[in-house]
This record gives sequence, structure tokens and C-alpha cells, in this order.
Amino acid sequence: MNGDAQAAIAFMNAQAIEDPDFYCKFQVDEEGWLANLFWSDSDSLYDYTCFGDVLIFDATYKTNIYNRPLAVFVGTNNHLSTMFLLVHYWLMSTLTLTIGFYKTFLTSMKEKKPACILTDGNDAMCKAIVGVLPKSRHRVCSWHVGNNLFDKIKDEGTRADFGDCIYSSWSVDEWEVAWQTMVDKYDLADNPWIQQMYRKRERWAETYFSGHFFGGMTSTQRCEGMNKNLKAGIGTYSKIYEILPRIERTLKRMRNDARKDDLIAKIEPQFWQLICVHWKTRWQK
Repeated sequence: MNGDAQAAIAFMNAQAIEDPDFYCKFQVDEEGWLANLFWSDSDSLYDYTCFGDVLIFDATYKTNIYNRPLAVFVGTNNHLSTMFLLVHYWLMSTLTLTIGFYKTFLTSMKEKKPACILTDGNDAMCKAIVGVLPKSRHRVCSWHVGNNLFDKIKDEGTRADFGDCIYSSWSVDEWEVAWQTMVDKYDLADNPWIQQMYRKRERWAETYFSGHFFGGMTSTQRCEGMNKNLKAGIGTYSKIYEILPRIERTLKRMRNDARKDDLIAKIEPQFWQLICVHWKTRWQK
């Protein structure tokens, strides 16, 4: 490994000394270059243990000197705030490595599996979820579906009817009728993209998620928000040993906000109770 990678591993070793539940795993390629780097910490493990019902994954962020993805696993806590779970640096796109990614995540989280998972719809990710998390309900980000809709379909009427098929809480029979009506109305029976989306309907249509808890989320927007927070501390020419401590500072700031939410949740009921007692006493006088 080169100096950048060695400095990054040294940083991880220092974190592990301070944090007994810190998890780090890295891989090198045939030439000895750092190929994959995973890490999470004790706060991530605790949050996931408490609130790991819904898992959100996105791997679209590439702002660094290596032009490699920085993939994040996030979730949501009891305040509906975003919680960080695991970072994977330099995610490869092959199915074998993607399966290894999910297995690594489960290992870092003591094998607890999420009830539901939200992704951007990447084919390799979808296949990996089936193989590693077969009992987890998988949902494709509605924003990505809608974005693809605008790329593939130009007719406004079709877009509107398709949007209803994405978000409406119909019964399965009602959804099927609405879909067929749309296909017949706009002559879409031979449209390859429409056919493909119909085959995948159980991954993106609201109708098929009745009874499954997703914490009110239908998109990977929380990952986008996490990426935005990380971007504030990472420049285009940042090297990996510079990126890691900046990510650490960002996470500390976000976790301090979460602790503030916990404190407010404890104090506010007591505050309003005192106010009520005060005004009740004044009224009685």
C-alpha cells in the first residue's frame, strides 16, 4: 500500500484503541493497492441495535482525488433524524464484491438484519439483497423511479398516471386496473421500459408495501443529506488520510445534534407541566 493508505489504516488503528466496538476491514488488490475500506463505530452499533428496522443505502458520492465512491449506510432514530451506520470507501460494482459489502455490514452490526431496506435500485445491489437479506423487504427509491420516468416518458399524461401508480395507496387489484388502463390509454404495451417496470412493481409501487414499516421514507434522501454533510468537509483533491478525520468531525457534530434532541424530548414535557401548574395556581388565586 502507498503512503496515503498506510496513513488511513494508522488512523483506523488509533480509533480502534479508543473504541472497543470500532469495526474496520480493508482489502487490497493484486498489485497491493487499497481496494476497499469499511468502517463503523460503537455509536453506529448502538443506534442500529435500537433503531435498525429500516436501512438506507446509497453509493453515488465521488468527490475525492481518486474519483471513487464513498458509500454510506444510514437509518433513522426515534426523533426521525438521520443516524450514520457504516461507510464503505471505494465500492466496486461487481456482484461478488457487493454481496461481500452486505456481509461485512452484517458482521459489523453483530448479524442483526434489517426488516426493510431502501436503495437506489442498482441491479447488483438488488441481487445482493436477495442473496444476503432474503427476508428483508426491499424498496427502490421513489425519487429514482420518478427521475427515470422523466427520462423515458415524454408525454405529460402518461407521467401523471404513472406517478399515481408510484404513490397511491390502492389495493393490489385497484393498482392492476389503473396500470392496465394507463397502458391501454397511451398504447404502452410494447414499451420495453414500461414492461420492465411492471415486472419490478413490487419494489417501487406504494401499493405493495402495505403492512411494511419504512419510517415514513420512500427515497434515499437521507443518504443524499448525509453526503451533503460529508461534502462540506471533503474537497475534490482530498486524499484518503485527510478525508477520514473530516468525516469523523462531521459525525460528531451530527451525533451532538441527536443528543440535543434527546435532551429536549426529556425537558419539554417537564417545562410545559411547570407552565400549566403556574397558570393554574394564578387562576385559582
